[in-house]
Amino acid sequence: MKALEHPSYNEEKQKLHETIEWIEGEIAKSEEEGKILEKNISETRKEVKSALDERIVLQKQLKMSNERKLIRYKESKSKPYFGRVDFKEDGDNKIKKLYIGKYGLSDEKHDEPVVIDWRSPIADIYYSGEAGAVSYKSPSGEISGEIKLKRRYEIEEGELLNIFDEKLKEMILDDEFLTSSLEKSADNRLKDIVATIQKEQNDIIRAPLDRALIIQGVAGSGKTTIALHRMAYLIYQNQRNKGREDYYMVIAPNKLFLNYISDILPDLGADDVLQTTFEDYALKITGIKEKLKVANDKISYLLGDAPIDEKRKTIMVSRFKGSLLFKAIIDNYFKQFLYKYIPDCDINIDGNIIFTSIELKKLFIENFVYLPLQKRKEQFISYLKNRLKKIKI
Repeated sequence: MKALEHPSYNEEKQKLHETIEWIEGEIAKSEEEGKILEKNISETRKEVKSALDERIVLQKQLKMSNERKLIRYKESKSKPYFGRVDFKEDGDNKIKKLYIGKYGLSDEKHDEPVVIDWRSPIADIYYSGEAGAVSYKSPSGEISGEIKLKRRYEIEEGELLNIFDEKLKEMILDDEFLTSSLEKSADNRLKDIVATIQKEQNDIIRAPLDRALIIQGVAGSGKTTIALHRMAYLIYQNQRNKGREDYYMVIAPNKLFLNYISDILPDLGADDVLQTTFEDYALKITGIKEKLKVANDKISYLLGDAPIDEKRKTIMVSRFKGSLLFKAIIDNYFKQFLYKYIPDCDINIDGNIIFTSIELKKLFIENFVYLPLQKRKEQFISYLKNRLKKIKI
């Protein structure tokens, strides 16, 4: 409903005002701290000979940390949070009012959270908590309790526009909130959905890392969005590898798709992720300098001013390379390659034939057909060694 019509409007408006005011204070402190660090770095450079001096390195790290914090504060100012959950922990009479946002914000002076990060363990009850007893896994163990209130906000440019309360008996999200959010998300770029994550989506995002996970759905059902949110969640949970670009990677089908999803991970605070295509990554790790022609290049070529004859030739070649005949040629070539891979000779010891050439080829080509070439070779050699150990001549 409209914020002005909600019974708790004055209370929520005051809370939003205090939060934004606190953020503005933190921005001012961070900017001042940045100036001091810059000055210290400049003065230290005059005293040391190497840019790798530990004092320079430490101060630069502090400066980078402060810059990340400043960015987080500035991005949070217009919309510091999107939800609230009132949680009563078992054995504690006090009800905790937890405000959930895209970024976690903490008051270091009073050692208490101002806004809870959507990826934190306790935020799990906001997304998947139901009426009655709930629990979440914290570093110290499982915490049980009860949800007393679940509330969502629509905040734009620091203004509280709408407030939506969920019915605790059914825990059903107000359709008006979801519809409003989805209508505003229409854009030419994929956007984050942290404010509208549903229970089933939350289960996928927070699923354990020690097992395979397959996300199935029709085109446009949000598979990519959920996968990227899961990556952001895993990065948050695995902070020791934060900053290692080689540890996290998104492989997209083409650069157009990369452009479409490019904003999500940085928006979620996951900056250190390599986003690339298979072609570009293959060229990078192999060191090949040649430019590969991909599908998009071909489309641009056909739509350009190239001669008609050249275009027809390109179309003809493309059709052939996409035909079953071409597949049959490739399959036949690989089969011939495998036959030549095994020498046309028997294995014999002291004149006794242990394996015939036909047996070897059948073993390599047919029995181990389910394995890729390198694995097939390893399995083939292992099998021969084991057989030889059992044979008495």
